[in-house]
Parts: sequence; structure tokens; C-alpha cells
Amino acid sequence: MAEVFDIISGAVGIAAIFNNCVETFGLIQIGRNFGNDYQTELLTLRMLQSRLSRWGEAIHINDITENDSSPLASATKAQLDLILKTVTHIESLLRESEEMCRKYSPSPNGYTKDDMKEPLHALDRNLASLISRRQQKAQKFRLSPRKLVSWALYSKEHFSKFTSDIKKSLDELEKILLIPEQLQKLKGEEIKLVTDVSIGPDTQVNPIHIFLAVNGGGIKNSIPSNVQIGNLDVEEMARLQNGDVITQSWQGQSIPHLSGSSISVAHLNAKGNARVRNGNVYVDRDPFWD
Repeated sequence: MAEVFDIISGAVGIAAIFNNCVETFGLIQIGRNFGNDYQTELLTLRMLQSRLSRWGEAIHINDITENDSSPLASATKAQLDLILKTVTHIESLLRESEEMCRKYSPSPNGYTKDDMKEPLHALDRNLASLISRRQQKAQKFRLSPRKLVSWALYSKEHFSKFTSDIKKSLDELEKILLIPEQLQKLKGEEIKLVTDVSIGPDTQVNPIHIFLAVNGGGIKNSIPSNVQIGNLDVEEMARLQNGDVITQSWQGQSIPHLSGSSISVAHLNAKGNARVRNGNVYVDRDPFWD
């Protein structure tokens, strides 16, 4: 009984530190000296925050006192110790970065998420909403109350090292508990948001590239193909596309399974300017609907 209590107590402490880390990511600004690159950096931070929240959701980190079958509740003491060490390291990276930046400028006036341009701003809002849903129960496990104050990253070299260190810690965190299916499903939610963004040919910021950089492309390719179509009629200016579409930016990358649906069509008739598509789409820009 004492061992179970120790595990629950340890998990509650982990949850409190974890929730603090997720929240802190939303406070970071990007210095004005970054110029036009600021949107890439802001999206990188948002996607790192989303990746961290994904891990927490996968292990039901904020359900530890309600769900005895959660991966965290069934973790060994050795696993809990390693998780605590890794989550604490992420918190340290955030705290040290904040302290360094405040020495440079105690009152930050950097780029915030509200400075982003559409459609990237919409993507950021959608990711923020997804993170918020995953963190609905986070208020149960908090560190001591603190005032939420923003701070800004001013050095590109510092930003690069900071994000690289965070990604390495997330890589380690995801290896401790064997939860590939849970992570895969939640990762699919983020991919759906990223691939739904329609960017113009002149847009310099590519959300797909940022997502792959944040996640390391380490996603198992498990797209099934189980489609049966009896008869197709395509007339006039109608278009039909059946199967998965993958553009060059996704080549060489493994891709998550999004739908898993099995489709059977007895008869399909497309006329006029109709567009009919069946399959998963991984593109930078999608001209199919033009």
C-alpha cells in the first residue's frame, strides 16, 4: 500500500511540474531583432508546446488520481524517477532561458502570437485550442501560484540551442513509457491541423517543415488502403482523385495514419466543377480545389 501511495504522490508531483512547463511555453515571445523569421520561431514554440501536451495526454497525466489504469499509474518507480528527472530538466531549460533573457531585457516587447499573419495565425490558434483541451484538468495539479509574465528570446543562437535541448528531452520522455499507439493518434490531430492550412506560393513559412523539424519525422507510416469503387463517371470540368497525395516536402518522411476508414462506393457521378477526393493529403499547397 505504501508503494502505491509513493507512486501516486510521485506522479502528482510530476503532473504539477509538467503543467507548469506547458503553461510556460505559451508565455515566450520572440525578439524584434529576429525580423521576418519571427513567425517560424513562434510556430516552433507552439508546436513544441503541443508535442509536450501530446505526451501528457497520452499518459493521462492529469487523471492520475482518477484512472488507475493509466500508463503513469502503472509505471515502475524507476520509470517515474526517470520521468521526473526529464520533466524537471525541461523546467530547468525554461527557467534558465527566462533568467538569461530577463537580464537582457527585464520588460520584453517582442513578437507575440497576435503578431502572426493569416493563415499562420489561425493555425496557431487552432493548436492553442487543442492544447487547452488536453490541459482541461491541469488546474488540479499546479505548483505554487505565480504571476504569469511573458519573456522574450533575443538571440538566434540561444533560440536554436534552447529548442534543440527541448526536442532532445521530449525524445527521451517519449521513450520511457511504451505508448506508441496513443502518441500516434494524438499526433494525427496535430497533423490534421497543419495540413489543413492553405498557404500561398509566396509564403516563406511552411508549417509542414516546422512540424517535421519539431517532431524529427519519427512517425510510423501506417496508412491503410481499403477502397472499393464499383463505377465512376466524371464529366465536364469535374475532377476525381483517389488515393494518398504526398508532395516533395513530405518525401522521405514517415507519415501518421489519420483516418483508418474503409470506403466502398457502388456508383459515383461527378459533373460540372465538382471535386471528389478520397485519401489522405500531405501537401505544401493544394491546387486540387482551385
